[in-house]
Amino acid sequence: MTVTATHAQETVFHLDTQVTGYENSARGVAVEIVNHDTIEADLLVAADGAHSATRRALQPRVESRYAGYIAWRGTVPEAEVGADLLAAFDDCFTFCEARSGGHMLVYLIPGDGADVRVGQRRLNWVWYVAADDDELAACLTDRFGTRHHASLPRGSASETALVSLRRRAEGELAPVMAELVAATAEPFIQKITDIAVERTVFERVMLLGDAAFLVRPHTAAAAAKACFDAARLAAALVDAGNDIDAALAAAERAQLRYGRRLVEQGIALGSDWPARRA
Repeated sequence: MTVTATHAQETVFHLDTQVTGYENSARGVAVEIVNHDTIEADLLVAADGAHSATRRALQPRVESRYAGYIAWRGTVPEAEVGADLLAAFDDCFTFCEARSGGHMLVYLIPGDGADVRVGQRRLNWVWYVAADDDELAACLTDRFGTRHHASLPRGSASETALVSLRRRAEGELAPVMAELVAATAEPFIQKITDIAVERTVFERVMLLGDAAFLVRPHTAAAAAKACFDAARLAAALVDAGNDIDAALAAAERAQLRYGRRLVEQGIALGSDWPARRA
């Protein structure tokens, strides 16, 4: 969360702190932070992610909607794969339609320290796989028997899930794709969901980024959306001068249009193939 105040002479970051409460006031908003005095601010920007506690407090009826499929993901250092496998994906963005629906894509990303030299990069892949409620529960249960809500951290997938993933890849994907899945030591899982709020401004509190709209990975726009929200808010504050409420209203209109459009685009790109699965 970010708080802004016109009287502040410098920017102060309170790292590793927790906001425990806030209250709109005549002057703006009072923000309570653990181990700090209450901060009086003009505006509270709540960019606390897809599981936003602020959103739940302000719009308790807004819930995430499971899309009916998950994303298995993985990365492999290019130095750890054979020359033929690397050649299949080098200098291209590769798609593969799976036999049961969904698709897998592969592309190169920088390695450690953002290194883009040949030999230091990583092969990055994502495979969208339909999963009903029972399959979802099994996939999100880690090797220690703990059930997770929306994702499974790298290295925590159960051996049963990994064996099933690799066997499924052999039966549904092109051989080169299945080989890459098999070469991945620690695949991880992301549950695909949609979130869309009806409003983002609540007096002097504003939801921003994934706290307002959670879009599917197909859009490749989550970071861009957060940047758009922040940039539009900053521009609106400059344009409106000292009228913060007018600035928030203008920023909200732009944010709602863009966020709704991206959610709809993600749904369209994901299509309805999970519902058609035999």
